[in-house]
Amino acid sequence: MSVEFRRASPEDARLLAETRRRAWDTTYRGIYPDAMIDEYDLEAHTARDAARIADPANAVFLAMDGAECVGYFTYGPYTYGRYKDFALCLNSLYFLPGYRRTGLGRRAFAQLTEFCRERGIQKFFCGCNCHNLPAQAFYRAMGGVVGAVHGGHADRTEDQMYFEFQTVKKPSGGVGGAAAPLTFIRVSRLCRLRGSLILLAKSIPYKFGRPLVDRICFLEKVASATFSTR
Repeated sequence: MSVEFRRASPEDARLLAETRRRAWDTTYRGIYPDAMIDEYDLEAHTARDAARIADPANAVFLAMDGAECVGYFTYGPYTYGRYKDFALCLNSLYFLPGYRRTGLGRRAFAQLTEFCRERGIQKFFCGCNCHNLPAQAFYRAMGGVVGAVHGGHADRTEDQMYFEFQTVKKPSGGVGGAAAPLTFIRVSRLCRLRGSLILLAKSIPYKFGRPLVDRICFLEKVASATFSTR
């Protein structure tokens, strides 16, 4: 599978609308009324997509597997007004069956996050139907935090929740970055493992085992000094 993201052009409006119909059929069947999917107005959606693509404030991308459009995502101003003080919204993110859970969603998020960082945008949000559980799981996996829930409507299409995302890079830990903080939990684990680690170190050649023993003892001393002063 070699899927590429390309920015939509005005000529892609109908292709985008057709892909949305296919995506909705497999995403919202059982959530949206059947009539809303079965009577999907292709011409009306094509006209709206043409206007959306033509608006420079919107970024509209198609996921192309060769000549086939297998998904799309859009971001820009919130389509339905405002949400808190957020300036940027991931307005849509859909992939067809067979292309879900393949890393495409993460690629789209990486692109959007980089877009935000290049422009100093520290946060964005997206809406999600309260009954779309797979999408909720994905947004949480991407670091999303629920900022609001508007549920309980007679019409399930109106039940919406909003995920908020931060784009500020966090300090890296481990190799090549700042050392991870020495927490009490880590120290406790180290102490429990100390005996086993030292026995293991003594069972391997001296030139390899001795540095390991020294490292364990050093970490114990650091932990002791750290938590005795708190």
